[in-house]
Amino acid sequence: MNAVIGLLVGTATSAWAAWRALKQYAARQAGGATPAVPRPARKAPVPECKLDDIVFTEAHLRSLDASRLQGGHHIVQEATLPSGSTITLTRRSLTLIARDDLIINGQIRIAPIHNVTLDVTLVSVTGDIEIGVNALISGSPPKRASTQKASGAGVALSGESGAAGGNIRLMALSGSVRIKGDIEATPGRDGQSMDITAPPYLGIPTLAGGANARGGDGGGGGHVLICAQEKIEIGPFAALIAGGNGGDGGDADADACGGGTSRALAGSGGDAGQVWLTGTGNRPCLVTLANKAGIRAGDPGDGGLGVALSGGGGIAASSPAFALGGAGGNGGSVHFTHCVFQGPAANVVGGEGGYGGDADAVGGAGLAGWIGSGDAGGPALAHGGDAGKNGVAPACPLPNGAVANGTLVAQTPVGGGNAAALGGAGGGAGGWVFALAGTPGRATAQGGAGFRVTTKPPLVTVTTGAPATSAGNP
Repeated sequence: MNAVIGLLVGTATSAWAAWRALKQYAARQAGGATPAVPRPARKAPVPECKLDDIVFTEAHLRSLDASRLQGGHHIVQEATLPSGSTITLTRRSLTLIARDDLIINGQIRIAPIHNVTLDVTLVSVTGDIEIGVNALISGSPPKRASTQKASGAGVALSGESGAAGGNIRLMALSGSVRIKGDIEATPGRDGQSMDITAPPYLGIPTLAGGANARGGDGGGGGHVLICAQEKIEIGPFAALIAGGNGGDGGDADADACGGGTSRALAGSGGDAGQVWLTGTGNRPCLVTLANKAGIRAGDPGDGGLGVALSGGGGIAASSPAFALGGAGGNGGSVHFTHCVFQGPAANVVGGEGGYGGDADAVGGAGLAGWIGSGDAGGPALAHGGDAGKNGVAPACPLPNGAVANGTLVAQTPVGGGNAAALGGAGGGAGGWVFALAGTPGRATAQGGAGFRVTTKPPLVTVTTGAPATSAGNP
């Protein structure tokens, strides 16, 4: 047993390494299916200040009232979205390219369609882009992902990963971008949660079943990219530019109440969306930020909860339980490229990492035999998810060549997931336990009680398993 625990400790340098160790040990000791790994959470691609060559024809040289647009690709002379008008994107991304000025005084909203990523790209080739004081370009928060439930012996299912949030790009290829309203990239979708139950066969626990559940990963938040040749002006009012929030990882609940091995692997949180401000001219672009305005990264998603419960032995040996909480998403930041900055650097904010998910594992009870020592209690192994990495403090380049540090929400990880493991009571030895918290986090472990059967009174003596605790790295 010490060799097994040593192997797990040595390889559990990350959530994935720990899970691989759990699967390898479980495959050798208990067999059974493991949940298929779903596709990784989709991350929003890093946007670029690039545009395919545009050839303006006579058909393009017209002005456009953009209030009736519902997405698509449009090339016009100039475009205006009047105040009080709203464009709602439900099926297609929107790309609006104006040869001259492009003015947004209304709202562009991205509907929370299930696992669909929609982007907004606004381009002025020779003029300026202006986002009015009451204007808004934003993705609506998605609804919480549903939980899929299934029942049956040996079921192994994985939740769907969430889609990445959509990017928002504003590109004034020859002029300036003036922002008086709010721009918030679309959040990533949550990963789907899984709830798997393996009931007893005809009411009798056996090792033929088992339950295997994996939560889907959360999608990464969308990014904001603002490119200009001359200036990027944010304010003078309480304008806000923000990356999208990452989606939360899906929970995993595996209940092998009919016996067999339970394995639960929760989904990881999506990374936070970030903000880029980029100059495209020969000289650095001037970025000005008003005192009440702000630029910030999005919030990352949190890891899901992993719960593994194994049932009693019945006519079969006891059953192990393995649980892994999801890792938190990584925090984001604000990036300046070929720019100089004027304004309160404290209003430029990078974000902390997401919380790791908790993990709870309870091993199944062993059969208390009437002759001999009976079956050992089922082992339990729990690993809390690691906290996500913090974003970096934004570095705001000043006109004099110095750099002013922006605000970083947290200097240390917000918290790894807690781990709790309870070994099953045994007809013989109590179940062994191993609990490893996320970094940082708290771990508690309690060995199962052991029952020693004898042929002389008293018929049963009880030995309580010793508590054990193993914490992650500080």
